[in-house]
Amino acid sequence: MGALDFNRAIPGMIEPGEQEFLFELARETYTGAGEIVEIGALAGLSTSCLAEGLRQNALDINKRGRVHVYDNFTIPKNDLETVYRNTIGLADGWDFRNVFDFHAAPWRSHLIVHPGDAALEKWTGLPIEILFVDCAIGEDFHRTIAKEFYPWLTPNGFLIHQDWFYERSGYLPSIMREFCDRLAPIWTIGTSKVFMCLRKQQ
Repeated sequence: MGALDFNRAIPGMIEPGEQEFLFELARETYTGAGEIVEIGALAGLSTSCLAEGLRQNALDINKRGRVHVYDNFTIPKNDLETVYRNTIGLADGWDFRNVFDFHAAPWRSHLIVHPGDAALEKWTGLPIEILFVDCAIGEDFHRTIAKEFYPWLTPNGFLIHQDWFYERSGYLPSIMREFCDRLAPIWTIGTSKVFMCLRKQQ
């Protein structure tokens, strides 16, 4: 369940410290130099942290549609099915877009939702200041995400890999070593590894 006052009723799987970090990052550090991108939203817990942080950001910046949310909003038909169903509270059916929309309603104006497989999406070409990836699908998926989204990270922008320390995400360190000249690890929070972009990809 949510750890902050505004999201206590939203189900999810990220830890309280991770929620607080995303919220503070969007509220205190985000400058508006790029977009905020979330890949893997589930029912909207992490979305609420980023969007509420943006809402409370004191800078005079455009906040409308700045958080881009990617998820296929369907229960996976694998060993995670039970985990998803128990977390979301969905006993029947496979689609949970309505669950996300319900919980994300207070921040609708801040969001652009991209339903479907993020690996099939093409990024808009806008700079990205915060990229939060919470989707332990597999190495091919993450390599596609890296190719499509990493090049748009702004200098001093942030990449957060949730699920970093899970066995099923064992491929992530090898992928990130390929970007060590421009994406430096700076923090560990819960099961997330946080990277800072040192320079824009040439």
